[in-house]
Amino acid sequence: MTVPMGGNTTCDIFRITNSTTTPDVAGVSIYLAPRYSAGATHAFQAPLGYSHVMHCDTGTDIRDGYSGGVIGASADNVWVPAYNGGKGTKFTVVFVERVGRGTALDHKRVYLQRLMPVWPSSDV
Repeated sequence: MTVPMGGNTTCDIFRITNSTTTPDVAGVSIYLAPRYSAGATHAFQAPLGYSHVMHCDTGTDIRDGYSGGVIGASADNVWVPAYNGGKGTKFTVVFVERVGRGTALDHKRVYLQRLMPVWPSSDV
């Protein structure tokens, strides 16, 4: 299955326990959208803010560390478009939810918090 809206980039996914440069899940096709305004507004109402929303296939093994309103220590990290020696843009996974279950739009929506990229960057 693919992302219903089509992909606009790719990413590599790293577990927090992975201390290597080899991703746990590599080359995932995603649709990445900036959502800083919505995420910042949400952060005032709840302890979790986000800067981007990523959409991916339901079969993608991506994990949040959500635990009762805080980002837990076990959240995955995502590099867009790829790790590439740390030259991509790094995001921490805030929350993962499945949307459109049982429909043609079934996929995972992943809320991300962007970490500081290596500037200049056109990967954000």
